[in-house]
Amino acid sequence: MAHPDHRRGPTLLLIVVLAAVLAACSSGASPSPSSEASQGTSSSAPSASSAGSGDVASQLPPAETTSLQVCLQPHMSGLAGYVAASEGIYEKYGLDVELVPFEGDGPMAQALAAGQVAGCYMGAGPTFSATAAGEPLQMVYVTLDYLVDSLVTPDTIETGDDLRGQEIAISTFGGESHTIVLFALQELGLTAEDVTIVQVGGQGDRYAALQAGAVSAAPIEGIPDDELASLGLHKLVNLRDIGERFARTGLVVDVDFKNENPNTVLRLVAATMEAQNLWLSDPDVGIRVYMDALDVDEAEGTINVEPALDTDPTGRMTADMFNIQKAALTSANPDIAEVDNSEVFDASFLDQLEELGFNEELGID
Repeated sequence: MAHPDHRRGPTLLLIVVLAAVLAACSSGASPSPSSEASQGTSSSAPSASSAGSGDVASQLPPAETTSLQVCLQPHMSGLAGYVAASEGIYEKYGLDVELVPFEGDGPMAQALAAGQVAGCYMGAGPTFSATAAGEPLQMVYVTLDYLVDSLVTPDTIETGDDLRGQEIAISTFGGESHTIVLFALQELGLTAEDVTIVQVGGQGDRYAALQAGAVSAAPIEGIPDDELASLGLHKLVNLRDIGERFARTGLVVDVDFKNENPNTVLRLVAATMEAQNLWLSDPDVGIRVYMDALDVDEAEGTINVEPALDTDPTGRMTADMFNIQKAALTSANPDIAEVDNSEVFDASFLDQLEELGFNEELGID
């Protein structure tokens, strides 16, 4: 079975070198074609298949810039982007969006900071890391608000004590996979000091390293239990069972770009919200788009999409929804403790859309 995140993205760089990237780039620059652009996906489509009537779309102020690159990882965190492109929803809001796939939140945060992309569908962890490094990023819409991942290990590892002293694979330090591992360790009564966390790459790379015995654990999502069992693997911690809601992933923008292009960001949020509500209200759309975009079969599309259907369709965020990431990441980067949760999100675009009747148009509260 092919797995969606076996694709390799750009060379992974540590999020801690973000400041060096910023020194060479102007923070407010308009998005420019990146080296990955040739692999992107155009939003052009013959017609929009959307949940709303389009009344709000006609009321939005003109975008400051309409040709955008938006990055995403090839898994569930980017589904709203894939749906918006596939179903012509970006186009409906006057945006010509090219989706650019990345592996890992760290490289995406760097692309945002460098002005290479207008936004990214990514984890919330890097918003803290980047803000602590002096390049503030903000989440403007939540696409997933709880964990669907598991910490997967060989069957021989049955307890947290068995995991002590072992290597755990992540994508990049400060990224979503790092947050997930730290949170899983908390559930096992362990800390990062009890294990060795190593950067390996996206889920495909982590899964391969786990099968080869190069690491003893990795955060994995969307792999059937029977496939894991056939490889001598199992879910040591199933984080979906915890059920605590938080801002796991969402649409993230650079604050300077947001301040210079507020109308563009407003339209990008509206398109994301409409696409999100389309697949939440019609899972078949989400499964179909997931299958097409990531070249997987229906079984894999279903096992990834269905667990996410409880996500809040409003995409709302509060300061408390970032506590998990902050607590986990502070253990690795003490500077994050100085970042106030209110600095890493901006709900004002959702407020504007709700005032215009967008929630009502989409049929959500």
